[in-house]
Amino acid sequence: MVTIYSIVSRRSGDPLPPKPDKPFLRLVIGPQGIIIPVPIVCDINNGTDINVEFDRIAVSSVSESIANSANSKDVPLEVKCSSALNQEANLRLVAGTTAFSDELIATNYPDLGIAVKHKGQLLKPMGTSAVRLINGMASEVITVFPVKKKGQQLSGGEFNASATLLISLP
Repeated sequence: MVTIYSIVSRRSGDPLPPKPDKPFLRLVIGPQGIIIPVPIVCDINNGTDINVEFDRIAVSSVSESIANSANSKDVPLEVKCSSALNQEANLRLVAGTTAFSDELIATNYPDLGIAVKHKGQLLKPMGTSAVRLINGMASEVITVFPVKKKGQQLSGGEFNASATLLISLP
């Protein structure tokens, strides 16, 4: 097994900083000299479920447009990878879409969807948005909010939606 660490020293006479906690790269060399890379794993919020509670929302205040983020909730995301990478990564939203818009996450109400924005831009289901990893970590925020089908009246009640966020390396 070969483990490579990334250490940066500003001047040649400066002492080396301590060895990082996470290696830059790990390789396993097989019996025939074949290099087998060990995959880099990135987690969002330590792999725990993210539950967003909208509390009570007046039916009349739910927007018909993704441009109006009324009733929005900010959701912090902490990304940590198994290697101290300094590069761009992709935040991917995996979810089913509503029948009335492929830009919204489906809910248990056919006339209601959930919009997701990252860095002020809409993150569509099955779409990606750039995340900058520094030392294998990133702090990001997504904003989620309900959007109803244009011209439809919503009935009151609880709604549910489900999606998965993934971090992938290009």
